[in-house]
Amino acid sequence: MQFTRSVRAVGQDDVVIDDASLVRAAFGDLPGADVSAISPADRPTRRWLAGVVLGAQGRYAAAATLLGPLRAVRDPVLASLAASTLAAHRRQLGGHVAARRLDAEALTHLAQLGRPGVTRSVEELVLAEAAGVTESAARVDALLGLAADAVGLGRVDEARRLLAAAERELGLERQPERRGRPGRRGGAGETGPPPLPQPADWRGQVRAGWVGAEIELAAGRAEAAVPLAEAAGRLARTAGAARHVLKSDLVLGTALAVAGQAESGIGEVVAGSTVVGRDEDAAGSAIARLPTCIALLGCVLNHTVDLGLLSLVWPAALVLAQHAPDESAELLDWANNALSCVLRAADPIGRRIAAASPWVPSALLHSGEPPNAAGWAKFLTDKAPDRVKVGAQASDRGCGTSLGCRKESP
Repeated sequence: MQFTRSVRAVGQDDVVIDDASLVRAAFGDLPGADVSAISPADRPTRRWLAGVVLGAQGRYAAAATLLGPLRAVRDPVLASLAASTLAAHRRQLGGHVAARRLDAEALTHLAQLGRPGVTRSVEELVLAEAAGVTESAARVDALLGLAADAVGLGRVDEARRLLAAAERELGLERQPERRGRPGRRGGAGETGPPPLPQPADWRGQVRAGWVGAEIELAAGRAEAAVPLAEAAGRLARTAGAARHVLKSDLVLGTALAVAGQAESGIGEVVAGSTVVGRDEDAAGSAIARLPTCIALLGCVLNHTVDLGLLSLVWPAALVLAQHAPDESAELLDWANNALSCVLRAADPIGRRIAAASPWVPSALLHSGEPPNAAGWAKFLTDKAPDRVKVGAQASDRGCGTSLGCRKESP
Protein backbone atom coordinates (compact mmCIF):
# COMPACT_ATOMS: atom_id res chain seq x y z
CA MET A 1 0.00 0.00 0.00
CA GLN A 2 1.52 3.31 -1.06
CA PHE A 3 0.72 6.77 0.21
CA THR A 4 1.05 10.43 -0.74
CA ARG A 5 0.32 13.41 1.51
CA SER A 6 -3.04 15.19 1.86
CA VAL A 7 -3.12 18.92 2.59
CA ARG A 8 -6.71 20.08 2.24
CA ALA A 9 -8.42 21.60 5.30
CA VAL A 10 -11.92 22.60 6.34
CA GLY A 11 -13.00 26.00 5.10
CA GLN A 12 -10.42 26.15 2.33
CA ASP A 13 -12.99 26.95 -0.34
CA ASP A 14 -14.60 29.95 1.42
CA VAL A 15 -18.18 28.81 0.74
CA VAL A 16 -20.80 31.54 1.10
CA ILE A 17 -23.27 30.20 3.63
CA ASP A 18 -26.60 31.18 2.22
CA ASP A 19 -29.59 28.94 2.90
CA ALA A 20 -29.03 26.65 -0.10
CA SER A 21 -25.35 26.23 0.76
CA LEU A 22 -26.24 25.29 4.33
CA VAL A 23 -28.54 22.52 3.10
CA ARG A 24 -25.76 21.30 0.79
CA ALA A 25 -23.28 21.40 3.66
CA ALA A 26 -25.53 19.36 5.93
CA PHE A 27 -26.98 16.91 3.42
CA GLY A 28 -25.28 17.41 0.06
CA ASP A 29 -21.98 18.01 -1.65
CA LEU A 30 -20.40 20.60 0.70
CA PRO A 31 -19.83 18.73 3.99
CA GLY A 32 -16.48 20.44 4.53
CA ALA A 33 -17.93 23.95 4.39
CA ASP A 34 -16.87 26.43 7.06
CA VAL A 35 -20.07 27.29 8.95
CA SER A 36 -18.39 29.04 11.88
CA ALA A 37 -20.11 32.30 10.91
CA ILE A 38 -23.47 30.85 12.02
CA SER A 39 -24.17 32.21 15.49
CA PRO A 40 -26.74 31.49 18.23
CA ALA A 41 -28.55 34.64 17.04
CA ASP A 42 -29.14 33.21 13.55
CA ARG A 43 -32.46 31.77 12.40
CA PRO A 44 -33.37 28.48 14.11
CA THR A 45 -33.29 26.18 11.08
CA ARG A 46 -29.92 27.60 10.00
CA ARG A 47 -28.57 26.91 13.48
CA TRP A 48 -29.75 23.30 13.32
CA LEU A 49 -28.17 22.79 9.89
CA ALA A 50 -24.91 24.31 11.09
CA GLY A 51 -25.01 22.01 14.13
CA VAL A 52 -25.32 19.03 11.81
CA VAL A 53 -22.31 20.19 9.79
CA LEU A 54 -20.17 20.96 12.84
CA GLY A 55 -20.85 17.57 14.36
CA ALA A 56 -19.80 15.78 11.18
CA GLN A 57 -16.56 17.77 11.26
CA GLY A 58 -15.97 16.65 14.85
CA ARG A 59 -16.48 20.15 16.26
CA TYR A 60 -18.82 18.99 18.98
CA ALA A 61 -18.52 21.97 21.34
CA ALA A 62 -19.45 24.43 18.60
CA ALA A 63 -22.32 22.17 17.57
CA ALA A 64 -23.62 21.91 21.14
CA THR A 65 -23.54 25.70 21.46
CA LEU A 66 -26.02 25.93 18.59
CA LEU A 67 -28.10 22.84 19.30
CA GLY A 68 -28.54 23.19 23.06
CA PRO A 69 -30.75 26.31 22.99
CA LEU A 70 -32.79 24.87 20.09
CA ARG A 71 -34.04 22.11 22.39
CA ALA A 72 -36.08 24.81 24.17
CA VAL A 73 -37.62 26.53 21.15
CA ARG A 74 -41.40 26.58 20.78
CA ASP A 75 -41.28 24.69 17.47
CA PRO A 76 -41.52 21.03 18.60
CA VAL A 77 -40.21 19.62 15.31
CA LEU A 78 -37.06 21.72 15.38
CA ALA A 79 -36.58 21.07 19.10
CA SER A 80 -36.88 17.34 18.40
CA LEU A 81 -34.35 17.44 15.57
CA ALA A 82 -31.92 19.42 17.74
CA ALA A 83 -32.16 16.82 20.52
CA SER A 84 -31.69 13.85 18.18
CA THR A 85 -28.76 15.55 16.43
CA LEU A 86 -27.05 16.20 19.76
CA ALA A 87 -27.78 12.56 20.65
CA ALA A 88 -25.94 11.45 17.51
CA HIS A 89 -22.91 13.49 18.56
CA ARG A 90 -22.92 11.88 22.01
CA ARG A 91 -23.26 8.46 20.41
CA GLN A 92 -20.31 9.10 18.10
CA LEU A 93 -18.15 9.42 21.23
CA GLY A 94 -19.56 6.21 22.68
CA GLY A 95 -22.19 7.82 24.91
CA HIS A 96 -25.16 5.57 24.18
CA VAL A 97 -26.80 6.15 27.57
CA ALA A 98 -26.58 9.94 27.22
CA ALA A 99 -27.77 9.68 23.63
CA ARG A 100 -30.72 7.53 24.66
CA ARG A 101 -31.99 10.26 27.00
CA LEU A 102 -31.73 12.85 24.23
CA ASP A 103 -33.46 10.62 21.67
CA ALA A 104 -36.28 10.00 24.14
CA GLU A 105 -36.51 13.77 24.63
CA ALA A 106 -36.78 14.15 20.86
CA LEU A 107 -39.90 11.96 20.83
CA THR A 108 -41.33 13.85 23.78
CA HIS A 109 -41.03 17.14 21.90
CA LEU A 110 -43.22 15.73 19.13
CA ALA A 111 -46.03 15.16 21.63
CA GLN A 112 -46.36 18.97 21.73
CA LEU A 113 -47.44 19.14 18.08
CA GLY A 114 -50.75 20.89 17.51
CA ARG A 115 -50.39 23.32 20.38
CA PRO A 116 -50.77 27.00 19.45
CA GLY A 117 -47.91 29.46 19.34
CA VAL A 118 -45.60 27.96 16.69
CA THR A 119 -45.14 30.21 13.68
CA ARG A 120 -42.51 30.35 10.94
CA SER A 121 -41.75 33.16 8.52
CA VAL A 122 -42.07 32.47 4.81
CA GLU A 123 -38.28 32.46 4.54
CA GLU A 124 -38.05 29.94 7.37
CA LEU A 125 -40.77 27.76 5.84
CA VAL A 126 -38.88 27.54 2.53
CA LEU A 127 -35.65 26.57 4.28
CA ALA A 128 -37.44 24.12 6.56
CA GLU A 129 -38.91 22.34 3.55
CA ALA A 130 -35.55 22.07 1.81
CA ALA A 131 -33.88 20.90 5.05
CA GLY A 132 -36.51 18.27 5.80
CA VAL A 133 -37.80 19.89 9.00
CA THR A 134 -40.98 17.82 9.18
CA GLU A 135 -42.76 15.85 11.87
CA SER A 136 -42.12 12.58 10.03
CA ALA A 137 -38.39 13.26 9.60
CA ALA A 138 -38.06 14.18 13.26
CA ARG A 139 -39.89 11.04 14.38
CA VAL A 140 -37.73 8.85 12.14
CA ASP A 141 -34.55 10.48 13.46
CA ALA A 142 -35.60 9.87 17.06
CA LEU A 143 -36.62 6.25 16.46
CA LEU A 144 -33.46 5.43 14.54
CA GLY A 145 -31.40 7.15 17.22
CA LEU A 146 -33.05 5.00 19.89
CA ALA A 147 -32.39 1.90 17.78
CA ALA A 148 -28.70 2.82 17.45
CA ASP A 149 -28.56 3.46 21.20
CA ALA A 150 -30.01 0.00 21.80
CA VAL A 151 -27.35 -1.57 19.57
CA GLY A 152 -24.62 0.14 21.56
CA LEU A 153 -26.17 -1.12 24.80
CA GLY A 154 -26.38 -4.70 23.52
CA ARG A 155 -30.17 -4.73 23.16
CA VAL A 156 -30.43 -6.16 19.66
CA ASP A 157 -34.07 -7.27 19.83
CA GLU A 158 -35.11 -3.83 21.08
CA ALA A 159 -33.10 -2.25 18.28
CA ARG A 160 -34.96 -4.36 15.70
CA ARG A 161 -38.33 -3.24 17.06
CA LEU A 162 -37.33 0.42 16.98
CA LEU A 163 -35.95 0.07 13.46
CA ALA A 164 -39.23 -1.51 12.35
CA ALA A 165 -41.14 1.44 13.85
CA ALA A 166 -38.91 3.88 11.94
CA GLU A 167 -39.45 1.93 8.73
CA ARG A 168 -43.21 2.08 9.19
CA GLU A 169 -42.95 5.85 9.60
CA LEU A 170 -40.91 5.97 6.38
CA GLY A 171 -43.47 3.79 4.59
CA LEU A 172 -40.85 1.23 3.63
CA GLU A 173 -41.76 -2.28 2.59
CA ARG A 174 -39.70 -4.78 4.50
CA GLN A 175 -37.83 -7.44 2.55
CA PRO A 176 -38.08 -10.72 4.49
CA GLU A 177 -34.82 -12.07 3.08
CA ARG A 178 -32.92 -8.87 3.88
CA ARG A 179 -34.14 -7.51 7.19
CA GLY A 180 -34.46 -3.76 7.29
CA ARG A 181 -33.17 -3.14 3.75
CA PRO A 182 -33.81 0.49 2.84
CA GLY A 183 -35.63 1.08 -0.43
CA ARG A 184 -38.31 3.10 -2.16
CA ARG A 185 -41.87 2.24 -2.93
CA GLY A 186 -42.84 2.45 -6.55
CA GLY A 187 -43.65 5.88 -7.91
CA ALA A 188 -42.41 8.84 -9.88
CA GLY A 189 -39.28 10.81 -9.20
CA GLU A 190 -36.96 7.85 -8.44
CA THR A 191 -34.73 7.98 -11.50
CA GLY A 192 -32.53 10.97 -10.67
CA PRO A 193 -31.41 13.25 -7.85
CA PRO A 194 -33.67 16.13 -6.84
CA PRO A 195 -32.52 19.71 -7.46
CA LEU A 196 -32.01 20.14 -3.70
CA PRO A 197 -31.62 17.38 -1.09
CA GLN A 198 -34.92 16.18 0.37
CA PRO A 199 -33.81 14.74 3.74
CA ALA A 200 -37.32 13.77 4.86
CA ASP A 201 -37.38 11.29 1.95
CA TRP A 202 -33.94 9.80 1.46
CA ARG A 203 -32.03 10.63 4.64
CA GLY A 204 -34.16 8.47 6.90
CA GLN A 205 -33.88 5.58 4.45
CA VAL A 206 -30.08 5.86 4.40
CA ARG A 207 -29.87 6.00 8.18
CA ALA A 208 -32.22 3.02 8.40
CA GLY A 209 -29.75 1.12 6.24
CA TRP A 210 -26.86 2.03 8.56
CA VAL A 211 -28.77 1.01 11.68
CA GLY A 212 -30.02 -2.18 10.04
CA ALA A 213 -26.45 -3.10 9.10
CA GLU A 214 -25.22 -2.34 12.62
CA ILE A 215 -27.96 -4.56 14.05
CA GLU A 216 -26.93 -7.44 11.79
CA LEU A 217 -23.26 -6.96 12.71
CA ALA A 218 -24.17 -6.98 16.40
CA ALA A 219 -26.19 -10.15 15.85
CA GLY A 220 -23.24 -11.88 14.16
CA ARG A 221 -24.83 -11.73 10.70
CA ALA A 222 -22.24 -9.73 8.78
CA GLU A 223 -23.36 -11.17 5.43
CA ALA A 224 -26.84 -9.74 6.03
CA ALA A 225 -25.31 -6.34 6.79
CA VAL A 226 -23.63 -6.06 3.38
CA PRO A 227 -26.73 -5.49 1.18
CA LEU A 228 -28.14 -3.01 3.69
CA ALA A 229 -25.01 -0.88 3.53
CA GLU A 230 -24.90 -1.20 -0.26
CA ALA A 231 -28.48 -0.01 -0.60
CA ALA A 232 -27.83 2.91 1.75
CA GLY A 233 -24.85 3.92 -0.38
CA ARG A 234 -26.90 3.82 -3.57
CA LEU A 235 -29.52 6.12 -2.07
CA ALA A 236 -26.88 8.51 -0.76
CA ARG A 237 -25.21 8.68 -4.17
CA THR A 238 -28.53 9.40 -5.86
CA ALA A 239 -29.07 12.26 -3.42
CA GLY A 240 -25.55 13.60 -4.00
CA ALA A 241 -24.84 13.47 -0.24
CA ALA A 242 -21.08 13.16 0.15
CA ARG A 243 -21.00 12.56 3.91
CA HIS A 244 -23.75 9.95 3.72
CA VAL A 245 -21.92 8.18 0.88
CA LEU A 246 -18.76 7.99 2.98
CA LYS A 247 -20.56 6.77 6.11
CA SER A 248 -22.37 4.15 4.01
CA ASP A 249 -19.05 2.98 2.57
CA LEU A 250 -17.51 2.85 6.04
CA VAL A 251 -20.36 0.61 7.19
CA LEU A 252 -20.05 -1.49 4.01
CA GLY A 253 -16.28 -1.85 4.30
CA THR A 254 -16.65 -2.94 7.91
CA ALA A 255 -19.36 -5.47 7.00
CA LEU A 256 -17.26 -6.89 4.16
CA ALA A 257 -14.24 -7.24 6.43
CA VAL A 258 -16.21 -8.91 9.22
CA ALA A 259 -18.00 -11.19 6.76
CA GLY A 260 -14.65 -12.23 5.34
CA GLN A 261 -13.28 -12.99 8.78
CA ALA A 262 -16.42 -14.92 9.70
CA GLU A 263 -15.87 -17.24 6.73
CA SER A 264 -12.29 -18.14 7.55
CA GLY A 265 -11.80 -17.40 11.25
CA ILE A 266 -11.31 -14.21 13.23
CA GLY A 267 -7.80 -12.85 12.78
CA GLU A 268 -6.81 -15.46 10.17
CA VAL A 269 -7.68 -13.57 7.01
CA VAL A 270 -4.68 -11.57 5.88
CA ALA A 271 -4.07 -10.92 2.21
CA GLY A 272 -1.28 -13.20 1.01
CA SER A 273 -1.30 -15.40 4.11
CA THR A 274 -2.06 -19.11 4.39
CA VAL A 275 -5.15 -20.05 6.35
CA VAL A 276 -4.62 -23.37 8.08
CA GLY A 277 -7.33 -25.77 9.05
CA ARG A 278 -10.15 -24.21 7.01
CA ASP A 279 -12.04 -25.19 3.92
CA GLU A 280 -9.88 -24.00 1.03
CA ASP A 281 -12.74 -22.56 -1.02
CA ALA A 282 -14.23 -20.69 1.93
CA ALA A 283 -10.84 -19.33 2.94
CA GLY A 284 -10.13 -18.24 -0.61
CA SER A 285 -13.48 -16.44 -0.83
CA ALA A 286 -12.80 -14.64 2.44
CA ILE A 287 -9.31 -13.58 1.45
CA ALA A 288 -10.65 -12.32 -1.86
CA ARG A 289 -12.89 -9.93 0.04
CA LEU A 290 -10.04 -8.18 1.80
CA PRO A 291 -8.51 -6.24 -1.10
CA THR A 292 -11.98 -4.81 -1.83
CA CYS A 293 -12.72 -3.84 1.77
CA ILE A 294 -9.20 -2.41 2.27
CA ALA A 295 -9.49 -0.37 -0.93
CA LEU A 296 -12.95 0.82 0.05
CA LEU A 297 -11.93 1.79 3.58
CA GLY A 298 -8.83 3.50 2.22
CA CYS A 299 -11.06 5.47 -0.12
CA VAL A 300 -13.26 6.49 2.82
CA LEU A 301 -10.24 7.59 4.83
CA ASN A 302 -8.87 9.65 1.94
CA HIS A 303 -12.12 11.52 1.36
CA THR A 304 -12.97 12.09 5.01
CA VAL A 305 -9.54 13.64 5.44
CA ASP A 306 -10.02 15.79 2.33
CA LEU A 307 -13.40 17.01 3.59
CA GLY A 308 -12.36 17.46 7.21
CA LEU A 309 -14.93 14.98 8.53
CA LEU A 310 -13.03 14.07 11.67
CA SER A 311 -16.03 12.24 13.15
CA LEU A 312 -15.47 9.60 10.45
CA VAL A 313 -11.68 9.81 10.13
CA TRP A 314 -10.73 8.11 13.37
CA PRO A 315 -13.17 5.16 13.13
CA ALA A 316 -12.22 4.64 9.46
CA ALA A 317 -8.54 4.58 10.40
CA LEU A 318 -9.21 2.14 13.25
CA VAL A 319 -11.15 -0.31 11.09
CA LEU A 320 -8.58 -0.09 8.30
CA ALA A 321 -5.72 -0.68 10.75
CA GLN A 322 -7.26 -4.01 11.73
CA HIS A 323 -7.20 -5.24 8.13
CA ALA A 324 -4.04 -3.61 6.74
CA PRO A 325 -1.35 -5.00 9.06
CA ASP A 326 1.57 -3.54 7.11
CA GLU A 327 0.23 -0.03 7.75
CA SER A 328 -1.42 -0.60 11.14
CA ALA A 329 1.07 1.42 13.19
CA GLU A 330 0.70 4.48 10.98
CA LEU A 331 -3.07 4.11 10.80
CA LEU A 332 -3.37 3.79 14.57
CA ASP A 333 -1.28 6.93 14.94
CA TRP A 334 -3.63 8.61 12.50
CA ALA A 335 -6.67 7.48 14.51
CA ASN A 336 -5.01 8.69 17.71
CA ASN A 337 -4.30 12.13 16.29
CA ALA A 338 -7.76 12.45 14.76
CA LEU A 339 -9.51 11.50 18.00
CA SER A 340 -7.24 13.84 19.97
CA CYS A 341 -8.32 16.72 17.76
CA VAL A 342 -11.97 15.71 18.07
CA LEU A 343 -11.69 15.69 21.87
CA ARG A 344 -10.03 19.09 21.89
CA ALA A 345 -13.00 20.41 19.92
CA ALA A 346 -15.55 18.65 22.15
CA ASP A 347 -17.48 20.11 25.04
CA PRO A 348 -16.68 18.86 28.57
CA ILE A 349 -19.61 16.42 28.52
CA GLY A 350 -18.40 14.90 25.27
CA ARG A 351 -14.87 14.47 26.63
CA ARG A 352 -16.14 12.78 29.79
CA ILE A 353 -18.33 10.47 27.71
CA ALA A 354 -15.41 9.42 25.52
CA ALA A 355 -13.15 8.82 28.51
CA ALA A 356 -15.72 6.53 30.13
CA SER A 357 -16.91 4.74 27.00
CA PRO A 358 -15.94 1.14 26.19
CA TRP A 359 -16.51 2.02 22.53
CA VAL A 360 -13.55 4.40 22.39
CA PRO A 361 -10.31 2.37 22.60
CA SER A 362 -8.44 3.29 25.77
CA ALA A 363 -5.16 3.27 23.84
CA LEU A 364 -6.39 6.31 21.94
CA LEU A 365 -7.18 8.27 25.09
CA HIS A 366 -4.40 10.10 26.92
CA SER A 367 -4.39 11.81 30.26
CA GLY A 368 -3.41 15.46 30.26
CA GLU A 369 -2.93 17.45 27.07
CA PRO A 370 -3.77 15.48 23.91
CA PRO A 371 -0.98 15.14 21.33
CA ASN A 372 -0.72 17.57 18.44
CA ALA A 373 -2.26 20.31 20.56
CA ALA A 374 -1.89 22.87 17.78
CA GLY A 375 -5.45 22.01 16.81
CA TRP A 376 -7.49 20.29 14.15
CA ALA A 377 -6.47 22.59 11.29
CA LYS A 378 -2.76 21.92 11.88
CA PHE A 379 -3.57 18.23 12.21
CA LEU A 380 -5.19 18.15 8.78
CA THR A 381 -2.29 19.94 7.12
CA ASP A 382 0.84 18.92 9.03
CA LYS A 383 -0.08 15.51 10.40
CA ALA A 384 -2.10 14.10 7.52
CA PRO A 385 -1.31 10.46 6.71
CA ASP A 386 -0.09 9.34 3.37
CA ARG A 387 -2.96 8.81 0.94
CA VAL A 388 -4.05 5.23 0.36
CA LYS A 389 -3.67 4.41 -3.30
CA VAL A 390 -6.84 2.59 -4.37
CA GLY A 391 -7.04 0.33 -7.36
CA ALA A 392 -9.90 -0.04 -9.81
CA GLN A 393 -11.30 -3.05 -7.95
CA ALA A 394 -13.00 -0.67 -5.52
CA SER A 395 -15.08 1.04 -8.17
CA ASP A 396 -18.14 -1.21 -7.94
CA ARG A 397 -18.43 -1.00 -4.16
CA GLY A 398 -16.32 2.08 -3.60
CA CYS A 399 -16.71 5.81 -3.81
CA GLY A 400 -18.57 5.83 -7.11
CA THR A 401 -18.41 8.42 -9.85
CA SER A 402 -19.10 11.46 -7.68
CA LEU A 403 -16.45 10.57 -5.10
CA GLY A 404 -14.01 8.56 -7.16
CA CYS A 405 -10.67 7.73 -5.56
CA ARG A 406 -7.89 9.36 -7.49
CA LYS A 407 -4.89 7.43 -8.68
CA GLU A 408 -1.88 9.49 -7.78
CA SER A 409 1.83 9.25 -8.37
CA PRO A 410 3.83 8.00 -5.40
